[in-house]
Amino acid sequence: MSFTVHIVDDEESLRDSLGFLFASRSIATRTWASGEDLLAEWPLADCGCLILDVRMEGMSGPQLLDALQARPEGLVPPVIFLTGHADVPVAVQALKAGAYDFLEKPFNDNQIVDLALAAIQTHIAAEAEAASRRGLAARRAT
Repeated sequence: MSFTVHIVDDEESLRDSLGFLFASRSIATRTWASGEDLLAEWPLADCGCLILDVRMEGMSGPQLLDALQARPEGLVPPVIFLTGHADVPVAVQALKAGAYDFLEKPFNDNQIVDLALAAIQTHIAAEAEAASRRGLAARRAT
């Protein structure tokens, strides 16, 4: 299965530029204008990682992460937060809540792509481990 990078940002120009950047490296993306839009279609089987803006109209990036973690569907893919406002307390809170990383805008194009690829590999390993645990639990149950 190939995984998609899901980008949630209320700035259309940033969504478009990130989509183009990832496409230039042959990485599939899907963009969302809000956290509410993403939640309406969650869970997404192809989601390898999420790139979330910290400050958005409506639901913020950290609020979206909290909402995803509270859902019963299971493992939340790695989350990379983006912010245009250097806010150390928010960064610390996001990392403590389980974020994969936190980048300040403007960011280095290669850095964000490489970070997303590393996050996807982390997700693949976590999915494999979870599948192994489910298999072991099923064998124990029989």
